[in-house]
Amino acid sequence: MRSPRRAKGLHTRSRRTKATLLVAPVLMAAAIGFVLPAASGALSGRQRPARLALADATATCGSASGGYYEVAADGGVFTFGGARFFGSMAGKHLNAPVVGIIPTANDDGYWLVAADGGIFPFGNARFYGSMGSQRLNMPVVGGAVTAPAGCPGPQGAAGNAILNGTTAPPADTLGAVGDFYLDTATGTLYGPKTSIGWPSTGTSLVGTQGPAGATGPQGPAGPGEQVFSTPGNSTYTVPSGVSDVKVEIWGGGGGGGGGSHGSSGGTGGGGGGAGGLLKVFIPVSGGTSCTVGVAAGGSGGGGSGGTGSSGGITCGTSTLGSGGSSGSGGSGSGSSPNAITGTVLMATSGESGASASGGDGGDGGGYYYDPSGGSGALLDNVSGGPGLFVGSGGGGGSGSVVNLGGSGGNGAAGLVIVTPVY
Repeated sequence: MRSPRRAKGLHTRSRRTKATLLVAPVLMAAAIGFVLPAASGALSGRQRPARLALADATATCGSASGGYYEVAADGGVFTFGGARFFGSMAGKHLNAPVVGIIPTANDDGYWLVAADGGIFPFGNARFYGSMGSQRLNMPVVGGAVTAPAGCPGPQGAAGNAILNGTTAPPADTLGAVGDFYLDTATGTLYGPKTSIGWPSTGTSLVGTQGPAGATGPQGPAGPGEQVFSTPGNSTYTVPSGVSDVKVEIWGGGGGGGGGSHGSSGGTGGGGGGAGGLLKVFIPVSGGTSCTVGVAAGGSGGGGSGGTGSSGGITCGTSTLGSGGSSGSGGSGSGSSPNAITGTVLMATSGESGASASGGDGGDGGGYYYDPSGGSGALLDNVSGGPGLFVGSGGGGGSGSVVNLGGSGGNGAAGLVIVTPVY
């Protein structure tokens, strides 16, 4: 630290003139290094007194000491309190007097500012440029540094956490006092934890059940098995990426025959035959539109019953399953599949209808695993029953002494099932 009485840069007595120390108006500057200007008026030569500008040398973060600088017009620097000396311009040639001093942010240096815009750095102060040697309309009267970052604040208190798991809090050793715990399986929140542990019960975060939403529109058919049961034609589109489909086709059952009359009780009608069953793999291409035909059952008649129709599928080429033949005064025969295209997995003929037994009608034909055709009539002048299952034949009507005899029952419709093979 330099004593004001011994500092360089202050004028002393000379033979020609006596210099007078004139202290500029002094104010404490802010920590950012704001420097107040010296008194107005230009200095030239030794005839003008040296002037002082004052700046605060703030203590660094955590330090309790402070201080300040004074600077003379000839560049002399004077330190007070905790301010440190890093050099000066005293005794050196100046083109214009010094008018201010700017401490660095950490007080490890400072800049001297001259009236002509010259800048003189000392300590850790860096030179970034100046207005020295530039034409000025008015002299420079001070300077300042950009504001530095503030000192770090004190350490804050530790915060609390929200822990979670799929059960209630597993142990009192989990978490700290003030923490919360969420059971994600039930939506229950426990806490805050106290010094004696977690509370035994929590608060449910699950709201009340909302009203049911409106039913959405029917979605498109999936790529799996599709069943066609309504007699007539339908469309099936082969799913993308499919090169084969498995097709199962039942032909329609034949209608039962009608009974006749006679003096001895007449003769019953025979049962209709069952349609044939075909299971086959067919080569196809994804996106192909196929026509699926479901067979209709034959109608029961007063004489001979109607023949069941053939079901099938057409995907470029046709694959057909045949329907059962009609019942008559005798029995109707079961039909065999026909017009097959593809790799056959199964081709089974339907059973024939039963023959009439005297005045009683015969039963309709079925399959070996589904033998339930229509029942033949047993009483005088009664119609036969319809086919009960897919592709089964109708039962025959009974005979009569006086009337024409009962009608035969209708044969059951066929079925088509299409399953894509991936």
